[in-house]
Amino acid sequence: MALSDQTTQALAKLQQDMTRYCLIAQKIETNDETLRQVKHMKRLLKTMEQHELLASKDSSTPFQRTGEDQTKSLKGSSSSQSITGTHIDVEPEKVQDANNFISIFAGEETESPFVNLSKAYFIQMLRERISKPQELHQRALNLCGASSFAVNWVERDPKGFARTVIDLYEKGKAEYNGIELKVDEAMYEGHYNAMHPVDWLVLSALQNSSGHLGYNPGDSGAVEAARGIALPGKVLEWFQSLAGSEVTRYQHDLSPIQMSRHHSSGETVILLVNYEIFRQARDSSRDPDDVKNNPIVAVGSMTGTHYVVLNSTITFVGNEQITFNFWHWGRNDSITMSSAQFENAVVEVFVLPPEEVQ
Repeated sequence: MALSDQTTQALAKLQQDMTRYCLIAQKIETNDETLRQVKHMKRLLKTMEQHELLASKDSSTPFQRTGEDQTKSLKGSSSSQSITGTHIDVEPEKVQDANNFISIFAGEETESPFVNLSKAYFIQMLRERISKPQELHQRALNLCGASSFAVNWVERDPKGFARTVIDLYEKGKAEYNGIELKVDEAMYEGHYNAMHPVDWLVLSALQNSSGHLGYNPGDSGAVEAARGIALPGKVLEWFQSLAGSEVTRYQHDLSPIQMSRHHSSGETVILLVNYEIFRQARDSSRDPDDVKNNPIVAVGSMTGTHYVVLNSTITFVGNEQITFNFWHWGRNDSITMSSAQFENAVVEVFVLPPEEVQ
């Protein structure tokens, strides 16, 4: 398939940025985590060069799907159901405390560099997000890593979330428990479009501050998708800022039963998965050989393509099938798949201790 001029330019820019990231990371630090991240980026580069993964007619990548495609993939199978409720019950006292803090801000005279986001609407949307954290949604942006962190952030510390987002709104930068957040200045005159403005603000700031590539939600599809990749080491830092040093990162060494036990004990479990395998499980008409030889599946099995929050125990159905609920894309979802598919799909797992342990 021939690449369009726009896609070719975007791919070239992406390769330059990712190569620069690898070089900078190697110069800054040579600990195990940095080396893992460098290898991760190099694998992505190699795969893109070999398979031209960005050359699809809709300019999507294995790390980005439009909202329409998300809806089609979820509605296309009877196994996909909407699960009511959140994965963590937010304490009413915490919500009230956050709203009291927002009320103080509402009564102050303030300025903001975001010319297309009025203070009144920002406050309205911030209160909405505090009251409905499970609806936090990345939309068409490739920000599932930041989303998996932010939904837990709102639920565990709504006042801290509100304070940080207000700082972002006023100054374009903020700090939360040692984590720096800063938006790309192009966002000052940008627009959140169909996205919730608070989600647009905080997710973009998290990702922009996560590495040397930067992040602007207004970038073209291919560039936005690449710069939106959340490396597991950075996601771990985010969760540690929220839940402390007891956050544990597992790599291919937790069974479904162990994950269920963590969930049942009140811990929060986040999965980095190869989402193409989830799609395969939902579409039995797909030829297994086509899936096996798909380069998107190949790269996804090495790096993961999507972060989700486990929302239930994992239940075995017979000897070969498992079923469970999970949160992503602003909704609660469910899936049934084979044990082998699940084992191949899960790349990394993050476990946060219960709130009372912190």
